[in-house]
Amino acid sequence: MKLRSGRLLTAPLPPIRQAVAHVVNLPGVSNLTIGDPAISVPQSVRLAGADAFLSGPHSYTPNLGLIELRRLVVKDLETRLGLTYGDDDICITNGGNQAITLAIAATTQPADGILMPSPGYPNFTMAAHFAGNTIETYDCSEDTQWLPTLHTLERAYRDDVSLLILNTPSNPTGAVMNPHQLAEIADWARFRNLWILSDECYWPYSDTGRFSIAQFAPERTYILDSFSKRFGFTGWRIGTLAAPRGEANKLLKGQEATVACISYPAQAAAMAAISDRTGHYEREYERFSAQRNQLVETLNSLGKTPAVGNGGIYAWANFSQVVDTTRNDWHLDLMKTANIAVVPGSAFGENAQQWGRLSAAINENDFALALERVRSI
Repeated sequence: MKLRSGRLLTAPLPPIRQAVAHVVNLPGVSNLTIGDPAISVPQSVRLAGADAFLSGPHSYTPNLGLIELRRLVVKDLETRLGLTYGDDDICITNGGNQAITLAIAATTQPADGILMPSPGYPNFTMAAHFAGNTIETYDCSEDTQWLPTLHTLERAYRDDVSLLILNTPSNPTGAVMNPHQLAEIADWARFRNLWILSDECYWPYSDTGRFSIAQFAPERTYILDSFSKRFGFTGWRIGTLAAPRGEANKLLKGQEATVACISYPAQAAAMAAISDRTGHYEREYERFSAQRNQLVETLNSLGKTPAVGNGGIYAWANFSQVVDTTRNDWHLDLMKTANIAVVPGSAFGENAQQWGRLSAAINENDFALALERVRSI
């Protein structure tokens, strides 16, 4: 008898990682694929992690995370967004991806539907496959400035949907939702009795204000934040998930069943980073936002690669006048002709075939070379 395969057999491969893999063995190519901000991590933050590693403790930490770090997150959410949380409403996660998995497990049953954006972060889809959910995508197209509308949400809604995923600023498009739009969607989610997962990990890089749908629907919203994008900790795997009041006990159970806890050194470094008052990180946010804006402006100036992006760390550009974007591997042609590696839009949704994502969060010298190559397209 043949052994049965599980759900992961039919789950899609990680398309962003596939694009990155094409660059690994090609020295000299400007790598604008992966969202790994080249943030300079301050010595004080590194030492906090190193001291914790050397001195300990080396035992388990609490499932939800160190109380000291959770209190800092509570204070941060109150300062930034005017939101009130208790210490036990916060879960420290193994990066943003585990936060997605935990939120889905806390708000859905197998076979429940999840509404998610298209184009959108492909790991939303992967996490839904992992949990056995059905996927309903809502269109975020050029016609709506890459943002959801009540019309596109209602058109995608099905009776079995229990969770709405939002992402602002958007990965990949950089679109940012304003308070009016968030309030409208909060009312709609309340009408449809949906939970909300709000992925806000790119909030430091928004040019148009920093808002959350939790300001309008706190009773049903989980807020995801990633210290990877905020503090340059992509390899340390640490993030946060703020739950509606009384709901974090579900996250505690999910944490125990998956990773048990987050390492003490990573949390010690995170405490040092979130407590930093030198202005270092703010200057890094400004630098990458400026590079993103310069990349968008340069692409638009060519007259054949229209681009957008007013939040996040990416430029989102249409390459249909430059290469044959009817092919899924058109980004390989761009790599050969211009020495530039991008992620093709098809990685983010079927409605984005002609578009590509370019990361601007690289060091200054590499960015200058990449910009020179973009001008030669």
